[in-house]
Amino acid sequence: MSKQFICIHGHFYQPPRENPWTETIEMQESAAPFHDWNEKITSECYRQNGFSPILGKNDKRITQFVNNYAWISFNFGPTLLSWLEEHAPETYNTILEADRISLKRWGHGNAIAQAYNHMILPLANRRDRITQIQWGIADFKRRFKRDPEAMWLPETACNEETLKDLIDNGLKFVILSQHQAQKTRTIGQEKWEALPSGSIDPRKPYRWFVKNGRKNRKFIDIFFYDGTMAHSMSFENLLLDGEHCADRFQAAFGTPSEKNLLVNIATDGETFGHHKKYANMCLAYLIKVGLPNRNITLTNYGAYLESHPPQDEVEIRPGARRLGTSWSCSHGVLRWREDCGCQTGGKQGWNQRWRRPLREALDLLRDNLDNFFDSYGKKLFKDPWKARNAYIRLILDHSPKNAKAFFSEQCIAGYNETKINEGIALLEMQKHSLLMYTSCGWFFADISGIETIQILQYAARAIQLIKLLDPGWSETPFLSILNKAHSNIDSYGTGNQIFNKHILPSIVDLPRVVNHFAVNSTFATSIKSTEQIYGYKLRVSDYRKKDQPGMTMAFGKVRVSSTVVPETESYIFCLLFLGGFRFHTSIIQSSLIPNYHKTMDQLLKMFDTAPEQVPACLEEIFGKKFYTLADMFKEEKQNILKISSSQTA
Repeated sequence: MSKQFICIHGHFYQPPRENPWTETIEMQESAAPFHDWNEKITSECYRQNGFSPILGKNDKRITQFVNNYAWISFNFGPTLLSWLEEHAPETYNTILEADRISLKRWGHGNAIAQAYNHMILPLANRRDRITQIQWGIADFKRRFKRDPEAMWLPETACNEETLKDLIDNGLKFVILSQHQAQKTRTIGQEKWEALPSGSIDPRKPYRWFVKNGRKNRKFIDIFFYDGTMAHSMSFENLLLDGEHCADRFQAAFGTPSEKNLLVNIATDGETFGHHKKYANMCLAYLIKVGLPNRNITLTNYGAYLESHPPQDEVEIRPGARRLGTSWSCSHGVLRWREDCGCQTGGKQGWNQRWRRPLREALDLLRDNLDNFFDSYGKKLFKDPWKARNAYIRLILDHSPKNAKAFFSEQCIAGYNETKINEGIALLEMQKHSLLMYTSCGWFFADISGIETIQILQYAARAIQLIKLLDPGWSETPFLSILNKAHSNIDSYGTGNQIFNKHILPSIVDLPRVVNHFAVNSTFATSIKSTEQIYGYKLRVSDYRKKDQPGMTMAFGKVRVSSTVVPETESYIFCLLFLGGFRFHTSIIQSSLIPNYHKTMDQLLKMFDTAPEQVPACLEEIFGKKFYTLADMFKEEKQNILKISSSQTA
């Protein structure tokens, strides 16, 4: 007698949203009343699926809570898990516990890994693809305390080279769309059966073999999720009624068979509560009531594969221009490369011709960064590219003990603190080079979208880091190509204009950290000798403040350093606060004012006797460049605006 199995996979992912300099998520007004989108979706989805209620049929009272993660296959983006670990630890631990429960129940955990920052792997060069895979595996092992059996491919984007790299890194299976299968045959047989797009039977696993002509060929197994059911879950109203949903699952098995069939569904995890309100409750009902009442057994992919190994092999489609295929682009993977017609959120008459120059500009930047990393890195590391692959260990745990072990293992003989600092700058540069390929940057309708702005910020951070090591390095070739990308919104102009107007002002350097401290100090009741400002440490060696009617002057001497990369400098600052929102901060390196106390005493005297002359004097001493409230970090700027508004009300 046949037995019916169901596996539901949730792909839980949000693009990395952190400011590349502060490494925190700034307030996102579109997520109001929540601070940001991660916080919003955690409240609506991630937390809810860990404690999802089932209501009684008659009185609608809660009869039990279900940890949905303990019953469904799932992956969480590594960058999202990092955020949950810090900002929503209860939800984070619920997810980890769910994998432990499923491992005990089925012998295989529900969690699978994900390529690190959602890069479209077929469009990556091989070094980047391997790093994405190895970082995803390392992140998974650190959190779930076991090796992953599979890896979720962003947008299920795949080609044969990607499958080979998964195999080489020990992964056993992968989940793809039905449209990505090209032909099948029984293992051991000669004749292939060509498949119309989307027609492969999704109720069983398949085996893909590396084409190397040997008998003992390497392979990876593939599950093709049921596209019709997945579409109904994600884009229709299937999740409004648990009984109706269970009936649809039962119908998906088709005609009774002597074989043990699997209906497997893969969908955006945010469907369960965020995209579709209360869908997490429908899922809980399916798990505990709807499916058991129909004698349908829940399982996960690893458990099913162990007892039902593939009997058929499969070939996947090469995609347009043989670049690969995905679930979300009918043209293969062109959505992340050019104007293929696939987009979300666009208006009539818009185009996505900006995609090609965006990718070409980033590819050029990446290649230049890679060449620098390779040549400079050989002076520091035994193998720069192995060091990059291993750098995930420091990203996940940057404790002094772990850092010491990492550099002891990776550096050539004779390394010292200076070399270590240079190595960190190089590796951080590479990290941001990878982050700038996060798929969301191409997915939507216009280059001015927040997702594309985010990946351009990563590019700017990588450029800033290479200039720490080579001040003469130029980004002009990158910007020249970016200038060919045109926004559909006239006010945004070209990619180069967007970079200059929206990216460059967001760059954080050490003087901007000093300005942050100086402005905040005007409202502080006391000044600490050491301040931690995001990823920067500021030590105060001198600070003085004096008030006049309608005017405040504050000045001091500080040393500021990055806690991430080797940036350290001493500065002297002088701030004038003229009330309201009018802040004027002059900043200069300490070495350029050797007679600090004498100079400041003269400024104080002028402030007492002729305050109107102070601005001109500051320009003479510090130069014409100065900082204002506009140069504050976004969230702190809003706090200062509130304070100033309340004082002038």
